[in-house]
Amino acid sequence: LAEIQETLPPEIQFDNLFDMGQVIVKLGRAVVQNGLIGALLAVVVMYLFLRNARPTATIAVVIPLSLLATFIPIYVSGDTLNMMTMGGLVLGIGMLVDNAVVVMENIFRHREMGVDRKTAARRGAREVTTAVVAATLTSVIVFIPLIFNKPSEMNIYLKELGITVCFTLLASLCISQTLIPLATSKYISSKPRAKGKAMLRLEELYQRLLAFNLRHRWITPVVGLAVVASAVFPFQRVDMNFDTSEAELFVQVRYEFSEELSLERKEEIVSQVEDALEPHREELMARSIYSFWSDRFTLTRVYLEEGKAGEENIAAVRAQLPALLPEIAGVQVRVQENSRGWRRHRGGKRVAFQLVGDDTETLIALAEEAMTRLEDIPGPTRV
Repeated sequence: LAEIQETLPPEIQFDNLFDMGQVIVKLGRAVVQNGLIGALLAVVVMYLFLRNARPTATIAVVIPLSLLATFIPIYVSGDTLNMMTMGGLVLGIGMLVDNAVVVMENIFRHREMGVDRKTAARRGAREVTTAVVAATLTSVIVFIPLIFNKPSEMNIYLKELGITVCFTLLASLCISQTLIPLATSKYISSKPRAKGKAMLRLEELYQRLLAFNLRHRWITPVVGLAVVASAVFPFQRVDMNFDTSEAELFVQVRYEFSEELSLERKEEIVSQVEDALEPHREELMARSIYSFWSDRFTLTRVYLEEGKAGEENIAAVRAQLPALLPEIAGVQVRVQENSRGWRRHRGGKRVAFQLVGDDTETLIALAEEAMTRLEDIPGPTRV
């Protein structure tokens, strides 16, 4: 902007209302940080179960290799490294080590039986190949509808997420069937350590529970149905919001004129509204007040300060504005609702109804009467 400003006359100035680049950079850093923390926690959990540094390090190598291998199909498919693809990579981190753990554990089982390294790696990987492939494909197929579904506002974003997760899981499948057996047969010479007392007690408890369920097979489906039934009550009382629009950074005021006005007259009206709002800038947490007028529409936007454009503050400013707006003859100045009128806010919910008919004058009269009656109802904050 500074370079462009130098080429323009002095009377033309740029005003940086908000910079989405800063928001994207912060989100990107948060995604990377969460991915690193998730990968570290996954490695720690694996070490607690394997109790051996070399196998843990081998499985830990699967994480960066799978992520790097995922970049190849992402590049070939023409996608970019954006928020959704990075989110898919983070989502896949916890899933891509599953295949490696299954293969490694089965190989170690053969080593405990006294089989040499190469034979254990070959047999262990071969025995669980079908199970690992089936488990990976069942995870991949869940995201297939997101990739090939009919394009929509939500699906455009979810498609990037689904493609990345599928590529990550397939890469981990290939590595678990190639790198893991190779590493265990070549570089891991130590024998598996004896299981700890806690693990032995856990296995013994699992065996008892499994034997009990096999003797009383009717208990398992009864417990499963009870768990499902217990979720019905809270599910019916959970608020649902499937709105895909982003949180707004401003509160908008719309102008409705009773007659056609010139642009000069509209500018005077807009200036009058801005002058009325300017003394309350701090109260409104306003970073800037921006207006636009044309032959088609006229609006004024109050942009909140950086870090304060949350749902609660947006709702609070939207509730304060009507009392601050001036009354102008022939002009109706209204605070506009957000882009999705059905969005759920912490400050409450919106209720709307529509009048349908052939006579416009009758509809207007009914709408005014409805507004008068609704204003007498206790509870609504704005009609």
